[in-house]
Amino acid sequence: MILTKIKNALESFYLIPAIFVLAVLGRMLNVIQVTLPLISAVIVCVLVFCDDAKNALALIFYGPFYIKDLNSYNMPILYAIVISAVVIALFTFVVRKIICLKKQNGLIKGKLYIPLVIVTIAYLLGGVIYDFNLTNAIVILVLSLASLLFYFLALNSVENVGEFMSKIFVVGAVLVGFLILYENYVNYGGLRYIFSRSLDNWVGAENVNVAAVFLLLGIFGSFNLGYKTKNDGKFLLVSATFYFLIVVTYCRTMIALGALALVCLSVLSFKNSPNRKRYLVYFFSLLGAIVVVIILFWSVISQILSVLFGKMSFGLTGREVLWPWCIEMFSQNPIFGIGFKISENVPTMGAGAAHYVLAHNVLLQWLTSLGIIGTILMFVFVVVKYKILLKDFFGKGFIIRLLILFIALSSFLDQAAQMDPFIYNIIIILIASIEKNVFHKTKKEINDEKN
Repeated sequence: MILTKIKNALESFYLIPAIFVLAVLGRMLNVIQVTLPLISAVIVCVLVFCDDAKNALALIFYGPFYIKDLNSYNMPILYAIVISAVVIALFTFVVRKIICLKKQNGLIKGKLYIPLVIVTIAYLLGGVIYDFNLTNAIVILVLSLASLLFYFLALNSVENVGEFMSKIFVVGAVLVGFLILYENYVNYGGLRYIFSRSLDNWVGAENVNVAAVFLLLGIFGSFNLGYKTKNDGKFLLVSATFYFLIVVTYCRTMIALGALALVCLSVLSFKNSPNRKRYLVYFFSLLGAIVVVIILFWSVISQILSVLFGKMSFGLTGREVLWPWCIEMFSQNPIFGIGFKISENVPTMGAGAAHYVLAHNVLLQWLTSLGIIGTILMFVFVVVKYKILLKDFFGKGFIIRLLILFIALSSFLDQAAQMDPFIYNIIIILIASIEKNVFHKTKKEINDEKN
């Protein structure tokens, strides 16, 4: 009886917001040395006691926001213990799941396994001649294996992946948005500055631009939850709030993509709304609220606009230096590139990423880091990915498909889609959700066809 109650609690969706609140308290009270082990213990317990791994995956993907950054706390032993415990539990869960599903003949075989292995080969070959480092190679191998494990779990151990991830994106966006405002408050020293541009460009252990991507996930998650339901207007208001938080990050790429997403998804939701009149009430209420906010808080709004569109805001913000450097490095190392992490400093990169090649353009990233050979191998993955994505594109999971395309669009001016392991693996999970919808029918659907 007790084990059943524990299992039910660990599988409950409400575990996620509860843990997020715990993480925020740990940050605010500066006791992450206590909260981080607790959170990792919860993840381990989910993987030990539950058959569905979804809550463990959700907690892992938002892990960077549980800490300030890796340099703020000198706790390498704690980090090693926490990560090792989660990795061992994750690997054990997968092995147990494979054995169980094979006995039941219920193992779902996805189409991304081989492409992910090919991607791993490309990553390991990147920079192998220019600046090979065994530690970097091991890290790449471990991260690549993690992607394979996440993909397997999404296919075989997570029910209703798309809907669940949409809920996670919403509560996760609340977490990220709160941390953005909180860190502005702490860094600047007052409530009047919470909408100011981030001083250190970090939200937790993520760059503020990556935090903006997590907010974009919240926009799509909100629309997906409200799509074709009576709550579509309410989720429109939630999405608009997340967009405002994206504006507060001052990330121009995500501000533009977020605006495009709001327009496209609003039109799509209105077109498919079960009650268009009610949806219009919410829509015009939102417009009215925006007008009121602009009037009452014009000083704050004008400050944001001056930063975004003032004379000093235009330009490529360092890309005019970074991109020529990447092209030069590729021209000198065209076969296998220079890898993702090098011993010398990379132009325009801050202290925390001084040695990382973050090209802020996916094609340039591949050419610079992986060379011609690696880039060709990457296109194998891309072909299979979009074959899954585009099959019955306007069918089930349409908004999730749009989200993947928007993240892909961001990769032409930003680095998160390719170089942030959490965003990268979230996309793999979403692809698995689409794959389950398109290529694998549920037992109920099979029975309905037989009848």
